[in-house]
Amino acid sequence: RVGFILGDNTVSETNGAVEILLFRWGASAAASSVDYTTVPGTATPGADYVATDGVVTFAPGQVYATFVLVILPDNEVEPIESLQLVLSNPVGASLEGPSTRTLYIRDHTCNDGELRARVAAGGAIIFSNDALIRICSPLVVTQTVTIDAGGHHVTFTGGGENRLFEVAPSGQLHLIGLTLKNGLAVGADGPVTSGNPAGAVRGGDGLGGAVLVQDGLLTATACRFVGNGAVGGLGGKDYMFPGVSNRWSGGEGGLGSGGAISLGGAPGALRLTNCHFEANWARGGSGNRGQSALGDFWAKAGAGWGGAIGVSSTMVVNPPAVLLHGCTLVSNWTEPGIHGWGTWSPPAGGALATRSATVSLEGCFLGWNRASQGSAVLLASGSVSLTNCTVVGHTNEYAIRSWQTATGFVANCTLAGNRGGAAMGDSGSQLRLVNTIVSGDSLPLCSGIVDDGYNLCSTNSCAFTNPTSRLNLDPRLAPPDDFGGPTPTMALLAGSPAIDAGWPVWCPATDQRGVARPYGAACDIGAFESAPPYSIRGFLTGYLASPGGCAVTILPWSSPADPVTGRYLLWDLPAGNHLVT
Repeated sequence: RVGFILGDNTVSETNGAVEILLFRWGASAAASSVDYTTVPGTATPGADYVATDGVVTFAPGQVYATFVLVILPDNEVEPIESLQLVLSNPVGASLEGPSTRTLYIRDHTCNDGELRARVAAGGAIIFSNDALIRICSPLVVTQTVTIDAGGHHVTFTGGGENRLFEVAPSGQLHLIGLTLKNGLAVGADGPVTSGNPAGAVRGGDGLGGAVLVQDGLLTATACRFVGNGAVGGLGGKDYMFPGVSNRWSGGEGGLGSGGAISLGGAPGALRLTNCHFEANWARGGSGNRGQSALGDFWAKAGAGWGGAIGVSSTMVVNPPAVLLHGCTLVSNWTEPGIHGWGTWSPPAGGALATRSATVSLEGCFLGWNRASQGSAVLLASGSVSLTNCTVVGHTNEYAIRSWQTATGFVANCTLAGNRGGAAMGDSGSQLRLVNTIVSGDSLPLCSGIVDDGYNLCSTNSCAFTNPTSRLNLDPRLAPPDDFGGPTPTMALLAGSPAIDAGWPVWCPATDQRGVARPYGAACDIGAFESAPPYSIRGFLTGYLASPGGCAVTILPWSSPADPVTGRYLLWDLPAGNHLVT
């Protein structure tokens, strides 16, 4: 059986000739061969790589073979591009695993010179046109710097190779209307030592793929953070007995923290308003292999900490302060060190993980993030509050989880469709809920939480203790959609038991969208305040381009369906139930 060797599937456009490694499993006594070819993806043959095809032959007894792919550099700043490597027509063997492998080409054309000089000088930088800037090494902010897209499409990219910004203790960085993508922070691999009393050295930490804030200030308004990553370094190796080459210990993998943003010390601070975080990730470094008289062993792999935002401090007095207002955090994730070597520290906080900080989330949407502990938010210590937030679609662990000595407060939030559970407070921590909807079909939805009252659960699995909280009631929620405001929300449908059922004493002035509370006798439970204008929206599937198009009607109102997406909207309807035709 022949196939690709799994491993790093990215190359730089400056790599030139790249060897693609194939492996033969099982019987290898006879000769065998396999055809290969390249298939364009977003990369262009002749401009980004040399198209090639041919035959790889394995001689009798040979288990490794290679073919060469030539990568071409250019002077254009481009996003990461891809092509397909395809194996076919095996002779004397069969194909092992996927016959196609995607190879990604990272851009390495730097055009950050003017921006770098302006950042070093400090002050305001306002763009007057669209721009795509490849930042080839971190821009270090040591004073006050404001970078404003000026209403244009301005993207900063690290090309999947390096971090974009570092904010020093003396620095303040203010970002407005920008996209920061494909930044990468990689921790240093542990060194090789001999006779170290402490054993093998732990791998270095990878902190903040887009921005590392040491002790300074970062503000971002209407910015997008997409596809940034942080990965810890490989653990080191220590030869335990000088002169003995077959006895060594392996070091633990480093921490990968804050795929988009990492905040470290105090009095550092983050203030993020109307920002979007998507597909950012944090991965721990792998533990290294050790060898003793009893055989091989592996050190612990490092953890991923905060797929989008990782906050880690040891400050008890004057801890870092973090505020997210009107932000969307979707499809971010954390994972342990690769290869499954040894035990691993649990990856935590698919969107946000925080330690020893004061964190507030107001009017935010968190959806479909992933981690082994705290799929959306992990609180290790310090305090975290969520107000008017919607948390939806987290499947592999409790969406919100508190550890150790952390204090969490969840007020007027909607926690829905989290199949891994909605909220969990570990022993020693406090996770309090008030005026909050917990909805879903997983069991249990809650564990170890403190019920401060006026909560609503669709099952009996939250074990609420306050007499004002209610169980086994369907909150009648609409799917997440744009119902106004900067983030998606889940509207309350007509007849929802959450309407006018909140605790007036604890009622924010507005809901997640900014709509005034209360509308009616009391504020509504959850992140959404049911108030006019009322609407019905959705989408049609099937053939939409019939003569005259398709329309949705609620007499006497009618709405044409979009001929491409099938979406429709009927606006400013009276409250109640309607027949849609």
